[in-house]
Amino acid sequence: MLGSEEANLKSHGWPERCGVIVDITADQFSDKTETVIVTDDPTWHRSFMDRKRSTATFDCRYRGEYENAYAAILEMLDR
Repeated sequence: MLGSEEANLKSHGWPERCGVIVDITADQFSDKTETVIVTDDPTWHRSFMDRKRSTATFDCRYRGEYENAYAAILEMLDR
């Protein structure tokens, strides 16, 4: 998904699939402190104007496996 913020003319992109948003660059915005956001709440991302979808291959049947892999990566980074 791509969007833009009218106030400061920033563009922003993030993958979104099966109701899950994975945003690895949200910390560029002053209202976000998280470096990486993984969420199923689209409220903040809907604030971007001119949102456009593009297609990508992602099999929703493996969502749990992707979430587990991401959690393992985060755990390793915290060490």
